[in-house]
Amino acid sequence: PNFSLPTHHYVELCAMLGAPITDEVLEEHISAVLVNKDLASTSLREVREEIEKRLNLSPGELDSKKDSVKSLVHAHVVRLQGLPAPSASAGDETQASEAEAAGAAEAAEA
Repeated sequence: PNFSLPTHHYVELCAMLGAPITDEVLEEHISAVLVNKDLASTSLREVREEIEKRLNLSPGELDSKKDSVKSLVHAHVVRLQGLPAPSASAGDETQASEAEAAGAAEAAEA
């Protein structure tokens, strides 16, 4: 039968089976964590720690996903700022805006 599980049940099932947490699950939780956060003062570590709490993971369990969390947070910030997706023919203005978004994400990591 074709059925879907609510995310929290999916995550619990993955944990029980020892399956890795997917970027899709991370992305959903990143969106939820960042909804009321000041992006300029929120670190990537804080985001990972909040997701670990939400998923009932041990502290530091998402450390191996640092790069994924960083890129997903960056993508989330870009979407919030309404910036176009990066492309090979992007102009200087788009690159400057993306650099600002990346700077905000990196500043948040510190």
